[in-house]
Amino acid sequence: MATQLSLRSISDLLGERFHIPAYQRGYRWTRRQVTELLDDIWEFQALADAGVSTFYCLQPIVVKHRAEFGDWELVDGQQRLTTIHLILNYLSELLLALGQDSFRLSYQTRQDSEYFLQTKIDTTQAGKNIDYFHICEAYVAIQDWFQGRHGSHRMKVLQTLVNDDSAGKNVKVIWYELPQSQAAIP
Repeated sequence: MATQLSLRSISDLLGERFHIPAYQRGYRWTRRQVTELLDDIWEFQALADAGVSTFYCLQPIVVKHRAEFGDWELVDGQQRLTTIHLILNYLSELLLALGQDSFRLSYQTRQDSEYFLQTKIDTTQAGKNIDYFHICEAYVAIQDWFQGRHGSHRMKVLQTLVNDDSAGKNVKVIWYELPQSQAAIP
């Protein structure tokens, strides 16, 4: 199979499972990076409402299918995908009301992280390990970004994240799928 390059909406990723192998560094996005992503999504929302743009494109996600596990090895893009997951986690009640479920992330180095990310983020666990610290910091940045904004902002951001192509304005990733014959790391 040849390398496949395409655009995939975040809605296409819902229900998928991604495995983050040990060669990936841990989650390390800062408050600034998380806030900038939310600001970008919000600005895109305004442009889309004005008819200027139809989708917001994130940087590439590089994956390799792991047929034996029924999931994707996440070769590159873990920081972005984890942040999107954290935003969806924060908006999980609305996501469930829409009948949607997020994607799953599992980590080879910290197997309990999958459960930690699937539940409401408990920021009191920030001291447990360095990954939890950064995850909790990002989650607090998300909470702070939504704090003081009108409640409709939550729904607008969520819709922008989970709209499929038929619903219109949405967020997409550049999906780069490695062929089975290619090693994930050189």
